[in-house]
Amino acid sequence: MCPADGLPGADGEGGRGLLLVAALADKWGVAERNPGKVVWCEFMLG
Repeated sequence: MCPADGLPGADGEGGRGLLLVAALADKWGVAERNPGKVVWCEFMLG
């Protein structure tokens, strides 16, 4: 179960969270859990 792909509409109020994570994080991914999933990310400091 991965997060939904695709871009939100220009007037959409949500759906940009993972786009921001992908653009800013050094590493990120998705881990399946029972129930649901976890999205993780890493940022290099310094």
